[in-house]
Amino acid sequence: MNQGEKRVFWVIGVAFIAVIALTVYLEIQHQEAQQSKSPAGTETTASTSEQTGLVTVIPAGLSPYDLPDADSRGATMLTLYCAQCHELPSPAMHTRTEWDNVINRMKTHMQSTRGGMLRRVLIPPERDWETLQAYLNNHAQVPMDKTITSDLDTPAGKAFKSTCSQCHAAPNPVNHTANEWPRVVLRMKSHIIRTGRNMPDEDTLLQIIEYLQHHAKPSKDKA
Repeated sequence: MNQGEKRVFWVIGVAFIAVIALTVYLEIQHQEAQQSKSPAGTETTASTSEQTGLVTVIPAGLSPYDLPDADSRGATMLTLYCAQCHELPSPAMHTRTEWDNVINRMKTHMQSTRGGMLRRVLIPPERDWETLQAYLNNHAQVPMDKTITSDLDTPAGKAFKSTCSQCHAAPNPVNHTANEWPRVVLRMKSHIIRTGRNMPDEDTLLQIIEYLQHHAKPSKDKA
């Protein structure tokens, strides 16, 4: 390689590094600009979440294999699109009404940030939004039927309702068996701690578990 060729390769190398450095710099500037605009918007989102009962932080640890009907197209869409930006959500996190609000909010967010910070994120086409919404609604949390649980005004019933309603609609106790509820409550306890919400003391947690077990669905052994 002669001196002229070396000089050309050197110039190309320097130019390539400069382009990469400029790209990184512009990306950092863009992210800082987005963050500087976020305080007011973040406050509104948090406020809306509290009013509508939507969870603002998704608990970690859910595997695609743990999803209901895990081999379905809906479960695949949930894993493919939703887990790009945050933890994989469980369909049981929200009721049908809440999921409709979440889907609309996510569609607006992804479309409004297209080409920005989410330019490398796969955005679902309309048919996949419909599949995703149908899947979430089909496996959504069943709200509590207040006509069935007549003891909601007891200390245990009030503790159950106030604790669970911090993040979502109070679930129907028949969503799980008596053996399943302690594990569910333990998982929710870690989520409450992680999100900085009000954590009841251990005696109250035991009352909540006993309340849920009292109204739980029968186990298969008893069926």
